[in-house]
Amino acid sequence: MNTVSALLLLSASLPSSAAEQPMDSGAARAKRDNEILVIVRRFVAEPFMMLFPLS
Repeated sequence: MNTVSALLLLSASLPSSAAEQPMDSGAARAKRDNEILVIVRRFVAEPFMMLFPLS
């Protein structure tokens, strides 16, 4: 999966307005937030760390 398709998938899963989003439970919100963090870490943080290692 490349970055463009991951971002398209992410943007399709996010509601475009607050009215479209039903009230979800805390567990569903935490799961969605965790999935977003995994995508950000995989496609932003890891390549950045490969380009600029700390050591």
